[in-house]
Amino acid sequence: MPATMKDVALRLGVTTTTVHRALHNKEGVSDETRLRIRRTAAEMGYRQNYMAAALKRKDLRIAVAIPDAAGDNSYYYGNLWAGVRRFLGETTGPDLIPLEYSYPLQLAAHGHVLKEIYQTHTDRLDGVLTMAMQGDATSFFLDKFAEKNIPVVLIGNDIYREKRLCCVKTDDEMAGCLAAELMTAFSDNDAAKNIMVLGHFGQLGMQDQLINISNFETQISRTAPRTSITRLHSDPAFSDIRGELGTILGQKDFHAIYSSSARYTIYMTDVVKALGLAHKIRLIGSDSFPESLQLLQEGVLTAIVDKKIANLSYIGMKTLFDYIVKGAYPPGTVVQVNPEVVLRSNVRRKQ
Repeated sequence: MPATMKDVALRLGVTTTTVHRALHNKEGVSDETRLRIRRTAAEMGYRQNYMAAALKRKDLRIAVAIPDAAGDNSYYYGNLWAGVRRFLGETTGPDLIPLEYSYPLQLAAHGHVLKEIYQTHTDRLDGVLTMAMQGDATSFFLDKFAEKNIPVVLIGNDIYREKRLCCVKTDDEMAGCLAAELMTAFSDNDAAKNIMVLGHFGQLGMQDQLINISNFETQISRTAPRTSITRLHSDPAFSDIRGELGTILGQKDFHAIYSSSARYTIYMTDVVKALGLAHKIRLIGSDSFPESLQLLQEGVLTAIVDKKIANLSYIGMKTLFDYIVKGAYPPGTVVQVNPEVVLRSNVRRKQ
């Protein structure tokens, strides 16, 4: 039989209340005692019976806060919502009530929606799945969830490491290196070339793209040291990136362009086609969605680095559900998903 709180208390000569406080991060227990209790509980194989608690409640409530999938947001955030709904369609066990919150992709919006979730549902909330966006209110309410012992799983960006159960994200270093290799493969890497990178360089907390592009540039500098790299990005309000890109392409010849963003992948191809440069510039896009896969089939995109966005939210939901219901901890504080290269030869498998 698995160990119980009473077993742990008897082993250490403390009360079950003290064990409960230590295991649930409650006040009234010294750090030394808390550590001793947790270590002993782990050695004895104690695991809280989350399933029994769930059956008593009859349902689970998980808040999902992801930017809306309207307009250009559909390319990336539509995939995140698709992953959530795929998990909801497949899960069995206690009734799972998803509390879905979509919000505009702008400064402060994320903090506002976390505030609403906390104020409305905190007394009947089992977990939170959300993005990691920058903002004072975001940090504040992640602390509030932690105080209530409400587990939070972040997807995409890992900028609040001390406030979450875990983060599920793409291996962004690998994504950048794959894009660099695709761009330089079968090319004369000793020749001088101009290339461009598009994306969000940390704005709104999008550090995944910053890491992606930094590794892309490092790999290019190693394999094609005579290559000149032009960075192009927008402000958080998403300025006229198409106009800026068109101006730059009209002033200089480019060998290739890499977009670390799903949104910018479409912007990039729109401008290149409008200028009559399709099939003349090597274009590496990001993420698989109907529009990008069609552009790949047409030969406008040379390749796609698919960050498997729907898998991130699916794994995030499963990780949260398994932790709440089964007491199963994630395999690590960061769960990484490997990106995949999509070419015309395997595009049908992605559709």
